[in-house]
Amino acid sequence: MKMKLILAAAVLAFSANGALADFLGGRNAYLDGDYQLAYKEFASTAQTGDAKSQIGLGLLHTWGLGTHSDFTEGYKWFHVAATQNSTVHPVVRVLAKTNRNYLAERMTREAVQR
Repeated sequence: MKMKLILAAAVLAFSANGALADFLGGRNAYLDGDYQLAYKEFASTAQTGDAKSQIGLGLLHTWGLGTHSDFTEGYKWFHVAATQNSTVHPVVRVLAKTNRNYLAERMTREAVQR
């Protein structure tokens, strides 16, 4: 489980183009332990398609940081990030897929299909 947390957190250190300001705000808040602010920052750009912020939300939902723990919601955000178009950096997509698959192994088939 710890390895998956490291994989998920690795994307929080990965910077790229896009909605960088909100992502970096979320990443910095996450690293400072201010998970509610991280949630707010990630949510603002995750809704508009920023894959790094979507992974950030997936991580927060998975571990119940700044919100309640919800594997289904975490899975949803990892899946959205994993299925982004080709403009998303391949490393970001791999991290999203790895974490999505990790959760899928721990969820019921019905929960995954929601």
